[in-house]
Parts: sequence; C-alpha cells; structure tokens
Amino acid sequence: MRIDGPRVLLEPYAAQAIALVLHELATNAAKYGSLSLPDGRISVTWLQEVGRPTVLHWKEMDGPAVQTPTRQGFGARIIERMIGQLEGKARLDWRADGLVCEITLPPWFCHTHLMGRMPAIVLDSGSKMGARSNRSLCDQL
Repeated sequence: MRIDGPRVLLEPYAAQAIALVLHELATNAAKYGSLSLPDGRISVTWLQEVGRPTVLHWKEMDGPAVQTPTRQGFGARIIERMIGQLEGKARLDWRADGLVCEITLPPWFCHTHLMGRMPAIVLDSGSKMGARSNRSLCDQL
C-alpha cells in the first residue's frame, strides 16, 4: 500500500465522510478488488494547495480483472452521496487493471495552514503501512 500527500486538516464533517468512503473502498477492495489477492496493491494519494480543491486519488493494482458494473451498487451510491453532501465530486472508474476513484473536495473542507485548530482527522503520509499489516487504513490517516 502506498499512502502519499501533504499534511491536511479536515473539517469534522468532511473527516467523517472521507472515513466512510475510504472504509467502503477498502472493504470492496478486500472482497472483490486488489486486496482479495496476495499481490494486490492500493495507492492512496492526495493533493492540496491553499485555495484550490483537494483531490484524493484511490487506485487499485494487481488485483483480479475488473468489469464495469451493469448497475450502480449500494457502495457507489454511498460514496457519491457522502461526497456530494460536501459539495464535492466522486468519480469511479472501473478499469480492467483495477478500480480508480477520484474525489474532489472544495477548498473550505481541507486546510494545510490551520495548525492551531484541532482537526477531526489528519491526512499525513508520514507513516507508511505495509501490504501485510493488520492495521486499518484509518489508523494511518
């Protein structure tokens, strides 16, 4: 697993939505996607610049072949609605080599410059998680 991005403070309601979305993506990756195979990998990266939208990118690799669903599932609806409530956008792309999810959040939900406030969650790529770790993704964020 690769986790990479600048230190970002999320507003509490944005943190809850992002945590739920990441949990949904990780659960599906473990059941059906790249984490269902021993060599499967995931990359979670994000970009944030002051005054610009934050973009979080989830990419699955080396998993089973992926096909675009014929209907929108419950998980995809949860992801789109949770991010939509934040006035953001979620795009799911079922590529043959793995699911890619791109989430864009407006700048007012993510801060790189407010160190005096207590965030609900801190995205920080300083700690890396190995592919065989039993620690959850949320423990790393």
